[in-house]
Amino acid sequence: MSWKAPLLLFAICVVTSFFLGWLVHNLFTVSEERATLITAGATLVVAFATIFLVFITNRVVSATRDTIHGQILLQISRDYASDDMLKAIKYLREWEKEHGKDFVEKFLEQLSKDIDWEYDKYRRRVSHHFYQIFLLWESRVIRESFITTLVKQGKIDFFLEVIKPLDLAIAQKLADSKFDETKIRFLEKTFEFFEQMRNRPLDS
Repeated sequence: MSWKAPLLLFAICVVTSFFLGWLVHNLFTVSEERATLITAGATLVVAFATIFLVFITNRVVSATRDTIHGQILLQISRDYASDDMLKAIKYLREWEKEHGKDFVEKFLEQLSKDIDWEYDKYRRRVSHHFYQIFLLWESRVIRESFITTLVKQGKIDFFLEVIKPLDLAIAQKLADSKFDETKIRFLEKTFEFFEQMRNRPLDS
C-alpha cells in the first residue's frame, strides 16, 4: 500500500477531531474540560478505526497479490508443460545435437530458405515463454521466489545453450534500426538475468 493512503486517513482523522470539537462546543452545553475529554476520546476512536482500516486494506491487497501470483504461476506452468512446448524443446535440442557447434549457422541457412520454417516457430515459442517470465519479474508482477518455482536448472540450461545463441544470431542478422538495437539490448538483459539464476543453487 502506498504512503498516500495512510496520509489521507490521518488527515481525515485530524479533520474529524476538529469537527467534533466544534460540534461539542457549539451544540452542547458542557464544561471546557469535559468538551476536551469528549473530543480527545472521539479522536482516539477515529485513530484506532483508521489503523484497523489500514491493516485490513493491507491484508486484502496482499491476498489479492498472492492470488494473482498463483494464477500466473499456474498459467506459465501449463504453457511450459503443454505438448507444443515439449515438442519444440525436443526438436530444437535434437537439432543442436545433430549439427554440433555449427547448429546456429545451419539454422540460419535453413531459415533463409524458408521464413515460415517450423523449427523457427519452435524457437519463438520457447523464447516467448522465457521472455514473458523475465518481463513479469522486471515489471514486479511476480517475485523472484515464484521464478525459482517456475524455472528449474534444466530449463535454464536449455534456454541459454540453445535458444540464446539462436535468438542473438537472428536478431543481429536482422538488426538495421534503433528498434532492433533496443530488442538486442532486451535480449541481452534477459540472458544476463537467467545466467545469474543459473549460477545460483536451484532445484533441478
